[in-house]
Amino acid sequence: MASKLKTQPDNLSYLSPSGFSFIINKLPNVNYFCQGVTLPGISINAVPVATAFTNIPFPGDRVEFQDLLIRFIIDEEMNNYQEIYNWMRGLGFPESHDEYVEVQKSDPKNPGPDSGIVSDAELLVLTGGKTPQIKFTFKDAFPLQLSSVNFDTNVEDIQYLQADVTFAYRSYTIENLLNK
Repeated sequence: MASKLKTQPDNLSYLSPSGFSFIINKLPNVNYFCQGVTLPGISINAVPVATAFTNIPFPGDRVEFQDLLIRFIIDEEMNNYQEIYNWMRGLGFPESHDEYVEVQKSDPKNPGPDSGIVSDAELLVLTGGKTPQIKFTFKDAFPLQLSSVNFDTNVEDIQYLQADVTFAYRSYTIENLLNK
């Protein structure tokens, strides 16, 4: 008896681009005002193996993750912007011992020797009923770039200021929360 091929998925609902929640342990003010997250791509290189007639590609041995990008509305006191700014200053070139000490503070949710300079992040993808469905966990994230902010008096309607931040991280995992 031949096995029956499945031709239709069990769930025919589409994924909503607004159904998400983003959390990075070190940035509570950024979490609240997060407006967008770009789920990073992943790639693997092909290694060409020479034969008498042609090169044959085989899967490589290194996985490359693209950067994690998020966009957030800047709060009126710029607390969320300053969280990232201070983290980056402490990582890159602190001007004082206090800046260095501040970035070294341990992350209570991620204890360890590097917990002050990196932080785990989570992207929760929600169902149409706003139930967490899939969890992406980004290990040992740290900011690489914080975008510029444009102040402008020539706007007709109020458009609240936003900023983008780019993170590097070690790797990410995917966990299905509903099918456990």
